[in-house]
Amino acid sequence: SKTPPKKIMGSSLYPPSTYESLIYAALSNDRDTLLASPLLPSFFDKLWVNFRCLHNRTIDETVVAHNKARHAAATTFAYPGTPITEDKSESEQLSHTAAIKSVNENTIVATSPVTTVYHSAIKSIILGLDAVGAFVQGCKYESIDQLRFLAHLSLIPDLKMGVKTSLLKPYISHLVDMRMLELVAVYVSMLDEDDIVDTYVRVCLVTEDVAERRLVYNLGTEHLPGQMEEILSSSVANTILSPANPSSSKLSALQWLTFDDSYALELLTKANLLLRQLMTEGLFETSQTLVVSHVPEATVQTIRDMVETKEEAKDLGDEAESVIWEYESLVASVIAITKYTLWKETLAKASVADDAGGDPLQVHGLTLEEKEIMDKMNARESRLASSSKAKDLAEAASESVAALQAVLLFSGGYLNMNAEEEQENEQRASEINHLRVSLVPLLLNMLMHVHFTMGQQTSDRSYYQAAMEMAVTVAKPDTFILECLSQEAVAEFMEKVAEAGNKYVGLGGTLG
Repeated sequence: SKTPPKKIMGSSLYPPSTYESLIYAALSNDRDTLLASPLLPSFFDKLWVNFRCLHNRTIDETVVAHNKARHAAATTFAYPGTPITEDKSESEQLSHTAAIKSVNENTIVATSPVTTVYHSAIKSIILGLDAVGAFVQGCKYESIDQLRFLAHLSLIPDLKMGVKTSLLKPYISHLVDMRMLELVAVYVSMLDEDDIVDTYVRVCLVTEDVAERRLVYNLGTEHLPGQMEEILSSSVANTILSPANPSSSKLSALQWLTFDDSYALELLTKANLLLRQLMTEGLFETSQTLVVSHVPEATVQTIRDMVETKEEAKDLGDEAESVIWEYESLVASVIAITKYTLWKETLAKASVADDAGGDPLQVHGLTLEEKEIMDKMNARESRLASSSKAKDLAEAASESVAALQAVLLFSGGYLNMNAEEEQENEQRASEINHLRVSLVPLLLNMLMHVHFTMGQQTSDRSYYQAAMEMAVTVAKPDTFILECLSQEAVAEFMEKVAEAGNKYVGLGGTLG
């Protein structure tokens, strides 16, 4: 056994017969008795017993085969008293000699030194843990079967962690490539703690199928319970921040954080990160898709409920409210841009000219009286259609104006962070300020465009009045809009205000 003799001989837990049976079993190569012995309790003890007995049996079989061959060889030299005598026919002797040659060749093969990976591994196991560690660390595998064998050999308890990592990582990669994902988490859990997160993050990054993601998540929570939030957060962040990934992959990555409500705050944090990126790039439709399809409606309320049940409610509450504030600000701008886009589409439909000539197929063959009746019906339908389009356009304009003003009049200034928040996360603050400076002028121009276009379409001077009143809104210190406008933008805005005043007066309005 590999257990130190002093510990065995000095123990008083077992009677002398237990030690005697162990010694005799070892000398007689009795594997079953050795495995049943309480003196060999560890995994490596039992591994050593199996391969030690295999080794001894191989030697015994080789010796027996060799002795048989020797006996057979001796009979070829006939003399009185041997099985083969001189009165045997020559053909019988030749036949027997050929059979002996075959036995000798097999014996030579059986007794030749074997240098395969598997036999070398058995040798190291017989020599002990240090030999196993040295063998595994220096062995080069040539096939997946050998990698699988060595990876499992490295799992022997008490083996150095560095040895395990060098074999488990490539074996885990093989399992992922073969989509044997049901086995991955348990092998990752056997890695060094510093390697667990990075390795499982890479697994998440190459898993896109919903069913596979659910499997990877469930097994991860079972085998890596204390690290899954960090793993999922890192996986989503890596996907979002990689320039090579398309927007669809970035949106899909958020799904990892929807598997459990406990990740709601992290989900909203990563959604904000992606929204900042998408909106900075002008991908407003994709931003709308994110809000509508990839963040559950109940997420904000889930976070607030979670904060109330936490002991560290104060610090967590401050962080949560900051994340919620940013998300609701970004969502407000997404809604505003969406409403503006819908208004433009409604405007385009309302601006399509009606077909004044009518359908030639409908009027062909009608009498003059019948044509007059049809013309009156068409005129009535045209008035009704125009009235309906005007109503739809006015409603779309009203919704667009309300949504745009909700952003520009956002309490405390749109995306306006305080100094303390900026210091806590400088990267986030920089991205928010950059987005704020680009979005506020854009939204202001959209609002002015709605007012001017509707004024031109309807000749309703109230639209121009609203455009003029925006000068007061922009000038208010608590809106922080002026901070986002360049000198050129301010000058252009004031020209628009002046133009709105002229058109307001032109439609009969009076400047106070």
